[in-house]
Amino acid sequence: MLVAFQDYIEQTALFSPEDKILLAISGGVDSMVMASLFHAAGFKFGIAHCNFQLRGEASDADEQLVKKQAREWGVPFHVIQFKTKEESGKQQKSTELMARELRYQWFAELMQTFDYQFLATGHHLNDSLETLLYNLAKGTGIRGLHGIPVKNDKTIRPLSFASRDKIVSYAIAEKIPFREDASNQSLEHNRNLIRHKVIPPLKEINPSLEHTFSKTLKQLKETEALFLWAVKEQHQKMITEEADVVKVNMVALKSAVAKSTVLFEIIYKYGFNSDHVDQIFRAIDNVGAQFYSKTHHILVGRKELLIKRKKHTQAIWVKIEMLPDTINLPKGALSATILKELPVNLNQGKAIALVDLAKVKLPFIVRKWKEGDRFQPLGMKGKSKKVSEYLRDEKLSLFDKEAVLVLESEGEIVWVVGHRSDERFKITKNTKEILRLSRS
Repeated sequence: MLVAFQDYIEQTALFSPEDKILLAISGGVDSMVMASLFHAAGFKFGIAHCNFQLRGEASDADEQLVKKQAREWGVPFHVIQFKTKEESGKQQKSTELMARELRYQWFAELMQTFDYQFLATGHHLNDSLETLLYNLAKGTGIRGLHGIPVKNDKTIRPLSFASRDKIVSYAIAEKIPFREDASNQSLEHNRNLIRHKVIPPLKEINPSLEHTFSKTLKQLKETEALFLWAVKEQHQKMITEEADVVKVNMVALKSAVAKSTVLFEIIYKYGFNSDHVDQIFRAIDNVGAQFYSKTHHILVGRKELLIKRKKHTQAIWVKIEMLPDTINLPKGALSATILKELPVNLNQGKAIALVDLAKVKLPFIVRKWKEGDRFQPLGMKGKSKKVSEYLRDEKLSLFDKEAVLVLESEGEIVWVVGHRSDERFKITKNTKEILRLSRS
């Protein structure tokens, strides 16, 4: 077991011999065997034990066992007692979830304070098997089939190669002390249900279940790597990012191989799930259809799916009280200057508006447009139009519409900023001074 343990660490490059590792030790057989192997291999490590005070005297006995073993080995011992039930009640979380949050937060603090490079947990091969079966029962994509990662950032699992039976046999043979947690026999928890009711019948079909699963797990990981490579290739053909919006080309998406999977791999990172994928494809030709996760917003456009982070919309209201002046906007700035002569080229583009200074009056107000706003678009010979209708005719997406500002003088819209100025304020042959408005 010791040789296999050392070989596995070397093959997977879990850590280097110079690293100092923090071991999460509960007192159960898995973690106590892991600690014993670290000691026998001569690695540098410290032990961390959490007493969640959930099992009365049994919890205290676990703590004493781990403390005694750390003292015998002469390694640093860190211990903490949590009022787990009290905390779970306060935060309205399950005891299991609360215990997880408490311990990992404490582990992170220990690693930073005492300069540990990695946190090692006692998860083994059977834990990965149970995780895979649980994910299959609940519904999963390919990522749910790779079991528990051997290495995840700073967390490592050095016993991932070993089955539970081998770990127990080694503990007995080497007389490694450990304690049994009675809750491991309870069928109230889903994992225990899988462990005691699902795994045994499978082992009747295949007595070498763990060995076979180990090979299958390797194949699944390689399949996942190939899958992720193919998905990345597809995404490069259809995804563009502009400012804070991710755009998905719908023509490319519709023609993609396994298009539902491809879309899921795009949107799951934004909090969407497989049900959203089905809903989006049903509405793929319905321009303006919208979908929401907790953090993001998807809009079906004419040619693209637009993905944007949700944010609280705040009213923008800024005054320009003198000339020249420049005001900061959420994105860029708006400048107002005075020209004494007409520019040679009157076609300044949408980012600039030229206005007859005599027709406007300070202060100018810059704000978000709102329903009911009207103006007379330049070139329409005085015909009035709602701003909302103008933006619709310009074929702006909902996201682009949300960002549109207007500049007004004495309650009248002078410029739909970055789009069109108002006919009433245009320059003429009688104009003496020109107000130049510029959006950057």
